Amino acid sequence: MVNHSACYDPSQAPVWRISRCCVTAEEETGHDRGPSRELAHLPESPCCALATPIAISWPGPHDLAMDDVEIRPAREDDAAGIADVYLASFAATYAFPRAHSDADTRRWIAEVLLASREVWVARATAEGPIVAMMALTDEMVDQLYVAPGWTAHGIGSRLIGLAQSRRPNGLDLYTFQVNRGARRFYERHGFVEVASSDGSENEERQPDVHYAWRPAAADSMR
Repeated sequence: MVNHSACYDPSQAPVWRISRCCVTAEEETGHDRGPSRELAHLPESPCCALATPIAISWPGPHDLAMDDVEIRPAREDDAAGIADVYLASFAATYAFPRAHSDADTRRWIAEVLLASREVWVARATAEGPIVAMMALTDEMVDQLYVAPGWTAHGIGSRLIGLAQSRRPNGLDLYTFQVNRGARRFYERHGFVEVASSDGSENEERQPDVHYAWRPAAADSMR
């Protein structure tokens, strides 16, 4: 994922590879490995340094029931909240840096992700902050992130269930091998590892895993 701030020049935009899904502690948060193998058209600029961890906090679930967490299609004005969740979840989950700056990531979300994916958000009540996001392509869970402090409350499970209902013929996704929580989460939801790599083809250069969910195959194993 990416974004280009002051040095962004649309006329110079090359092709970019995007980041992976990241689910964390509940085994449900973000889905991270930088490989959603989709490509985004934003420039790779030398004036954009590697991203640094950010400090963003959300009110915790406290006494909220999960029915109070609203899941709905994302709107254009959700871009900032989506970026907050993505950046904070990645920083809380991985020791390695993202491939692109915070500013680049925010611009990519606003200008590319929302325009080219089916994006859903979870909000803590209708007027509350965005606490999770998911982006789907026709065949993939492209992004899935839950804000720190909001994992292990069923939000990731609701989102992945939504993805499966929206794509009943099957889904693929990638996550980083080091994210054992995400791997357990996807496996609990019927995804099966079909391949792994040394990370040479993703931007972060981190070993990743390709998962697939095929409902017909899952049913035949029951």
